[in-house]
Amino acid sequence: TFTSTKQIVDFDLDKIHVSGGEFDIDTLIIDNSKVFTVNFEPSSNISYSSTLIRIFDGSFTDIAGNDNSGQLQN
Repeated sequence: TFTSTKQIVDFDLDKIHVSGGEFDIDTLIIDNSKVFTVNFEPSSNISYSSTLIRIFDGSFTDIAGNDNSGQLQN
C-alpha cells in the first residue's frame, strides 16, 4: 500500500519497479486516487529480504501537477 496526499492523475503500476517477485494485478485497489493497494507475490525460493519495490522519482503526477518523490521498500 502507498498513499499520496493529493489525488494521482496518471498512476500506472508498470512504473513501479519490483524484483524478487511480481504484483498480482487482480488485487489492485485504488481508493479516491490517493491510496493504492496491491498484493506482491515473492518468487519461489526467495527470502523476504531479497525482494525490492521501488517507485522512482517522477513516476506519477498528482492533481496539482507535482511529480512524486521516489520511495524504496524491501
